[in-house]
Amino acid sequence: MTESPPTTRSARTRARIADAARALFAEAGVTATSVRDIAERAECDPALVIRYFGSKEALFTAVVQFDLMLPELRGLTPGAAAERLAGHFVRIWETRESGEKFQTLLRSATSHEPSAERLRAVFAGQVQPVIAAFCGEGASAGDTAAKVASVVLGVALGRYILRLPPLTGIAPERLPDLIATSLEPILAAGLPARLQPREDGDPSP
Repeated sequence: MTESPPTTRSARTRARIADAARALFAEAGVTATSVRDIAERAECDPALVIRYFGSKEALFTAVVQFDLMLPELRGLTPGAAAERLAGHFVRIWETRESGEKFQTLLRSATSHEPSAERLRAVFAGQVQPVIAAFCGEGASAGDTAAKVASVVLGVALGRYILRLPPLTGIAPERLPDLIATSLEPILAAGLPARLQPREDGDPSP
């Protein structure tokens, strides 16, 4: 049997360490997870964690970088925008790797400043521009983005971190409807007055 070259073995070990760290950070948070915990999950020597990543903080930075790849909302009605945004976030949460990254940031943000800063950066750099494009230029875009973030983070916190029974009992395919119901009035209120939906559901002329 041909032995794997050293570079291949190193890449596999590094990947195992990253996977173990991502899972443990999501389960217990960054502060409560030690290098030894990560090494044990990855079935390697703790020295290898430091060798490949330098420190636990550097490993954290490496495994939580991700692009939300948010959909375009410009030109949609508030209802359609809410449905698209809600469905996209649920797919992120319910996909293993992206879900673990999101949970890591959310779980650790209250006690680990780098996690809080990364979470703020994700919403400031990725969510707010999408909401601003939907609302158009104006003072309401920032407020609307903050309200959208509150709904999204609140549902994620309750379902994946606190594991509140009413939320954990909802099937993933039904979750977007719950979130969209809360997002639609927020998005509608963020539009300029001339685009506010009328009672008949059509935008104002």
